[in-house]
Amino acid sequence: MRLNSTAFADGSAIPRRFTCDGDDLSPPLSWSDAPTGTRSFVLLCDDPDAPAGTWHHWAAYDIPSTVTAFAERAASDAEKRGFKQAVNDFQRPGYGGPCPPRGRGPHHYHFRLLALSVDGLSLGHTPSCRKTILSARAGNIDSRTAINAQHRFKNCFPRIRLLRASRLPPSFATKSARLGPAETPAIRSLSGGKRTLSKPRT
Repeated sequence: MRLNSTAFADGSAIPRRFTCDGDDLSPPLSWSDAPTGTRSFVLLCDDPDAPAGTWHHWAAYDIPSTVTAFAERAASDAEKRGFKQAVNDFQRPGYGGPCPPRGRGPHHYHFRLLALSVDGLSLGHTPSCRKTILSARAGNIDSRTAINAQHRFKNCFPRIRLLRASRLPPSFATKSARLGPAETPAIRSLSGGKRTLSKPRT
């Protein structure tokens, strides 16, 4: 069984449009040579390089055996395309693109396809990616294949013209001075001493 993408080659960098630094779209994928007896597929994407352990970005399941490809952004139209999606580690159903933290080098993203001998998985309404993987592993996998991609942190914050502390309101300058360097990349805005942080990256 083979898994391919027209958007990236195996082991290469995944285009930005399929990451959180871009449009966060699910990439186009196609597969072939499924074994005889395949009744459904599960498609997974995970990052084994995440700081807290493997981070699950996507689990699409109950994909009919007649389907052999996902077009770009297929995750945004799962119901119409006839498959289901688990809740990823960003705590939302569907696809969550690569979003590695700053300063850790490139992360590796594994897109895996599992061919199952069952028509569907009994998972309830909103299963997690982990639960989906465990259910698929429960003696139902006939074959599996994978394609890998890489992505590293891109600093996409606009350059901000820094003001001298003497020109800032006293309360603003005091709170700004307390911010450590490690916090700075995650800060979206500073307004009235309140900080708005971006979502975790992985």
